[in-house]
Amino acid sequence: MRLPEASDADLDCIGAARMRRKQVMTDAPLHADALRVVRVARKIPLLSMIFRRLPPRQQEIVALLKRTPLFADLSLRELIELLPLIHERSYGDGETVMAQGEPGLGLYVLMRGEVEVRQEDARRNDGIARLGPGEVFGDVSFVDGSPRSATVVACRHAELIGLYRTELLDLMERKPHLASKILFSLARQLGIRLRAMLQARTR
Repeated sequence: MRLPEASDADLDCIGAARMRRKQVMTDAPLHADALRVVRVARKIPLLSMIFRRLPPRQQEIVALLKRTPLFADLSLRELIELLPLIHERSYGDGETVMAQGEPGLGLYVLMRGEVEVRQEDARRNDGIARLGPGEVFGDVSFVDGSPRSATVVACRHAELIGLYRTELLDLMERKPHLASKILFSLARQLGIRLRAMLQARTR
């Protein structure tokens, strides 16, 4: 059976109400209320039924991915198809998520907590940026397979989800349309970041 498509607003509000009902505490803002979910569910009961049958944790992951620019263009059906490829990881304060110079095997989206990106050399260890829930990292190495260009360390307890490069390559064989949408979105996000860096240098 083909799953129905859903708009961004529909998915946001369904995910938000479900997480509120389960009292799941997140660092990311939820932007819909339960009354709106009821109205949406009445209009598309099959979508509501399919989404409710997902475990609460998977509902939270789908809602997070939909709010993340890298995956925002994927439909509900495509996000659900992506769930088996998603890996969850948890790190304590001060733990290394990835180390500069190691192989870049995957990209990550932060669900909870905060991480610091550090550029290391022989003389110093500088913090480049701090990332919060919904932000993506590890995407450059994910694309070209190059070693990690920076170290990422959890600043406090951090929960994140990952997508590995080998599994995306396998997805290209099985579902090329879905894999292509992810790759095009990834290229677009990297392009946005590059333009921002160039503009910052010319100021």
